[in-house]
Order: sequence, then structure tokens, then C-alpha cells
Amino acid sequence: WAVGASKLNDGKSSAYSDFCQALDKEVESCLLSDLKLCQEDDVNLFCWLVPEVYIQFPSVAVGHAQLLHLVVSTVDASQLQDLVCHILQGRLVMFRADSFKALLSASLSWETFEQYCLWQLVTAHGIPIDYVLPILPRLQFSNHAEALTSILLMLKQERPTADLLKHLLSREVRPPQDVFVVSALKYWCQEHEEKLGELIASLLSSRYPNTSPNKRKRGGGANRASSGASAGPPTAEQVLGHLDQLRQCCRQNNFNLYSLDSMQRALQQAQSLCTDVQRKKFSDFKVTGGGRGRKAGSSNSSSAKAAASKSRAATKEVSESSEESSEEEEIVKPRHSKKRKKVNPVGSDSD
Repeated sequence: WAVGASKLNDGKSSAYSDFCQALDKEVESCLLSDLKLCQEDDVNLFCWLVPEVYIQFPSVAVGHAQLLHLVVSTVDASQLQDLVCHILQGRLVMFRADSFKALLSASLSWETFEQYCLWQLVTAHGIPIDYVLPILPRLQFSNHAEALTSILLMLKQERPTADLLKHLLSREVRPPQDVFVVSALKYWCQEHEEKLGELIASLLSSRYPNTSPNKRKRGGGANRASSGASAGPPTAEQVLGHLDQLRQCCRQNNFNLYSLDSMQRALQQAQSLCTDVQRKKFSDFKVTGGGRGRKAGSSNSSSAKAAASKSRAATKEVSESSEESSEEEEIVKPRHSKKRKKVNPVGSDSD
């Protein structure tokens, strides 16, 4: 067993590379073939070798979907625990930023236990939610329960931001079965209701700019979802659709999001500028002259200025998040701090 020999040889991978070259084969194909044979012959030996394979052959192993599938289809709970311990100790890196989205896409066809193992490893690495969001619009509530459940638990640890909302609200509206977006929004309302209202209001207002009717018709955008595009902000139809679903789910509860002054202003603007079809479809929204909390016509000038300042900040956040690009080609390193921090990728050259 050449892989075992490499490990016993003080972690040198050159011997195995020379062995593959003598066979006139690529290291990648040899590794996969040997590990499959090892997995079939001796599972314990396979699990013992896995960390060293990732350490000795990072350019091949890290982020490799087939190899990772072989791992998660083999390990039991105890062996998965060992891998998590290696990751938390900083001895093992299994994901690469530039291949992470493709890996998640490939995992959607894996068995349920295999997918949950994958998400345990993702959690152990402390991979930021930003790396997961691009796949969100394509996930179906009834077919991708493993991925959506794990992402929802990740969102639970986050504060609402303009970028998170854009990805969330870009999902197709499928009431009443798909309650993924509703669950995230309703949870955020418990602790971040005012912030969430400002962000949604700014996003909704940006879908209905104060332009002439002809420009609005040319700008369109309402049919973007039907074109299959996933990039960019959600359409007005999507934002209103998710808000309407949230309204229906919270009808019996003490729910104040739509009473916020920022939301009332945004709903008024949407009502005056939307199409007749949209106005009829979303006619159940209650739009009044004022809202709960800071009000537009308040005699308290400091409160009005504070509200305007928050509104501008939320609008700026929505605008800036649409301009961000993500060129990610490095390895995603595990997180060591107990505090929730964004984990920045580091270069793979050091491996």
C-alpha cells in the first residue's frame, strides 16, 4: 500500500508521487483508486489515512468532491467526530473556496446521512454564510431538506444584512409549503425587527424608484425570475410575494413589522408605483398614514433626523451589497475563535 508507505515515511508525499509517475498515472486518479480499495478492505485504515491524505496532497484532496463523498459515505459518528477534532485543532482543511459551490451542488444528490456529515464538516471549518448563499435560490424546499435545514441554522446565527436579504428574497415564492424565507424573517423579527424593517423597506423602495412610468416599463425587472437568472437583487414581485407570505403566516400573532414607519413608507411607495396587477394581487397589505415607532411627521426633529439617517444607511447598505464581487480561489481555513467571525480564505500556496 503506497499511501500507507508515504505516511509511515515521515509524511513525505514524494514517494507516492514517484510511484504514480512510474505507473504513468496521475496522482489524483491513483489516490482515488487506492483509497476506494482501502475503504473496501479496511474501513479503520481508510479513516486513519484520510487526514494525512489531505495534509500531504492538498492540491489534489482539498475541495475534491469525489474524495469527500467517499469519506462521508464511509465514516460513522465516531469517525466523523475524529475528523471534526482534527479540524478544530487546525490540523485538517477539507474545503477550497474556488470549488466550494460546485461541491455543494454535487452533494445535493448524496444520501441524507452523507449530506449531514458534510454540513457537520462545514460547520467545523466555520465557513462563512457568504460561501453558501449562491446556491440558495436553486434549492427546493421539498427536495433539498438537508441543505436548507443546515443553511437555515446558519442564518439563525447571523444578523440581517442587505446581502443576506437579497439572496433570501431571490428565492421563488412557493406558498404555503415553502416556509424557508418566512422562517428566517420571522426569527430575525424577534430580535432585529427594526433593522430588518429598514433593510426590507430600502430594498422594496429600490424596486420602485421614483421615475416616469415609461422608464419603469423599460426597466422592467419584474420578469427576471422567469428568465432563470440568479444574480442581482430580487424583483419587486418576489419581495412583495415573500412579504405577503410572511403576513399570512403571522396573521394571528402580535407582529409589528409592517407597522414600522419605514415599512409603511415603502409600502405606500410600492402601492403608488406598482402595476394594476400587483396592486390587486397584494391588496391585503394595510397601508396607513403613519407607523409604529419613529414617524415621518413627528414634531420631534431629532427622532425624524435619526429615522432619516437610519433609512439612508440601510439604503446605502442595499446599494453597496449589489456591487460586491467575490473572487474566491483560496482554501477556506477553520476558525479557532469562539466568537462568530467571518473567516477569510487564505492562499493555498502555503500548502
